[in-house]
Amino acid sequence: MFVKKFDNKDIYTITGHYFGKVKDIILNFKTGDISKVSVLRTVNVEKEYIDKGFIGNLLDSFDIPEEPSQHKAIDLVNIDFHRIIAIGDVLIVNI
Repeated sequence: MFVKKFDNKDIYTITGHYFGKVKDIILNFKTGDISKVSVLRTVNVEKEYIDKGFIGNLLDSFDIPEEPSQHKAIDLVNIDFHRIIAIGDVLIVNI
């Protein structure tokens, strides 16, 4: 299998939960094998409460639409290649 086939593939756990996208492949140059897969994880995280001050609290008293209360956190995680169970249109990992 060519390494290029891994590019931007979605990764799911064996329980069917979305885990992230393949960002990069880490090779073992001594053996020529793939040792790890770097995964770009995007997770929805609730915003922490921030003191908005007098003006912010005044604006909150009106019904002004606000941006959603969640934002996306991006994390880069390395997964050992032996954790990959299946490779096809998506990758299935046992984590």
